[in-house]
Amino acid sequence: MQTPKASIKSSSGSEGARRVSPRSVSTDTTQKSSSRVVRQLKTTSLETNSSPKTRSPKISDRASPRGPVATELQKKRVGRVAELETQVSQLEDALRTVKDQLILSESWKKQAKLDAEESRNELIALTLRLEESQNLLARFSSNEERDLNNDEAWNSTHSSALTTALLEIDQLKVKLDAAIESEAKQTKEAESAYSEMLKLKENMSETLSRMDEIKNQLENSKCSESHAQALASETLLQLETAKKTMESLKLNSDEHNTIVLELDHSRARIRLLEDIIEKMKTTNLENKAENESKQVINGLQSKLTSLETELHEKSDENEKLKVEIKKMNGLVEASKQDSNILNSGLANVETELREKSDENKTLKLEIKKMNQDFNRLKSTITSLETEVCNKSEENEKLKLEIKKADGVIEAVKTSKCEVEDELKRLKVQMSQWRKAAEAATAMLCDENSDNNGQMLVDRTWSMGHFSPKKRMNTGSPSSMDTDDDNDDDELIKRKNGNVLKRIGVLWKKPQTK
Repeated sequence: MQTPKASIKSSSGSEGARRVSPRSVSTDTTQKSSSRVVRQLKTTSLETNSSPKTRSPKISDRASPRGPVATELQKKRVGRVAELETQVSQLEDALRTVKDQLILSESWKKQAKLDAEESRNELIALTLRLEESQNLLARFSSNEERDLNNDEAWNSTHSSALTTALLEIDQLKVKLDAAIESEAKQTKEAESAYSEMLKLKENMSETLSRMDEIKNQLENSKCSESHAQALASETLLQLETAKKTMESLKLNSDEHNTIVLELDHSRARIRLLEDIIEKMKTTNLENKAENESKQVINGLQSKLTSLETELHEKSDENEKLKVEIKKMNGLVEASKQDSNILNSGLANVETELREKSDENKTLKLEIKKMNQDFNRLKSTITSLETEVCNKSEENEKLKLEIKKADGVIEAVKTSKCEVEDELKRLKVQMSQWRKAAEAATAMLCDENSDNNGQMLVDRTWSMGHFSPKKRMNTGSPSSMDTDDDNDDDELIKRKNGNVLKRIGVLWKKPQTK
């Protein structure tokens, strides 16, 4: 009776091993693999959660201040730098125009000096000629008795020449007065230009101070825009004033050119007068030779006819000549006084020219200072440009870092999505495992209630608990008789314990997850 039981047990054990072992092995392997996968996923999820927490504030700190606002500030700074460069170029052009005006004024002053020197030389020549005429008058007065007819002819010609010379001298005086007035106008214009230069210097100092303010205001972008606009408007007004001064200087240059033309005409007239005087001298010499021959003939005739009548006539004529000579002396003294006045006027003009030269030297020194200030401005602008370039490079580096951080964030997001998908799969698997465990527990409960524990134990028997020694012993009848009951009880207990352990593991895993 025991043999069939053993055969039944062995057959049932083999059938249980054959039927149940693949499921149990598969469940064990799936559980082990799932536990490993879940642990790996937990570690990766923790790493990913920790890594963005550590990196996210840096990225936010870097990206938050430098966004579209930073780009707008950079654009505004670049636009401001361009506006400042245009303003500096405009101011440089204005300075160049002022320098050209100063050069023109210096050339005009040199021309005025040359004209004054030429007028001096002409006056000296005229004084020498007047002295020569006085000497000639003295000679003719000593030889009055011999050369009465020659004196009359010479006096008639010389008086006309003197009258023309005096008229031309008056014209020259008028022209010199006009030239003095024009020089006074030029001095006034130079003073006005100097005052305008001082104003430009003040404006330049103001612009320098404002440039320093703009440097400080580049950090405060909103406040600097209003100041830059005000500076631009003021510089435009200054340029308009400079243009107006240029136009006024051009008009004054036209007036000066007209005066120079008039002086050239006067020089030509003086040259004509010199030619006329030389011709008069030559005609006087010829008249002397002819008159000497006539005097000899007339003397012989007068001596023969009437010496007494000629003596009375000569006495009357001598009185008339004395009166005329007195008049001529008065005219000569008046011309001397006029020449003295002209000399004093020329001395005043020389002093004024010296003062103007000194003023020009001071203006040149001030222009040098202005050039130095402009060079300083250029150096400051170049330093600002270098700072702007460095800031732009820093912004580009930050943009690259932000792009790298965005790539890291995207990679983290993709890894998170993958982890979430895997978690969803694991949840589905866990739900399936729970359902299988519940079904297994229900089956076990039903079999235990129906006293069919042996069949369930045979089905849930695993290959790990199979021993070949016991299988070999089961073949002998002695072992089957002695240890049959004990072995059955132990196997049932072990199998039930293993099944309960597996079910407990299946219940604990989803709770920990």
